[in-house]
Amino acid sequence: MIGLEVRHILVPRVDVEYLSLQRTSEENLRIIRDSGHSRFPLCEVGLDSVIGFVHAEEVLAAAVAEGSAELQAFASTSVNLHTHEKA
Repeated sequence: MIGLEVRHILVPRVDVEYLSLQRTSEENLRIIRDSGHSRFPLCEVGLDSVIGFVHAEEVLAAAVAEGSAELQAFASTSVNLHTHEKA
């Protein structure tokens, strides 16, 4: 097995696309559409306040079916890892 650490796998913090409860639904949906990612951290404000993670497919399906999506309803719990932990 290769001796990878978490920091070798994760996207650098400055490059992370995230959704925020402080943004409008339209802004969050635009981020989902434009980024091409399938999962996003959901934050109260920014990356220092992660609530959980959401799947883009679920959010987009709800937005189409209902006209909007309550992001917190789709959030799964987050896992905190240190950058030097073994992956």
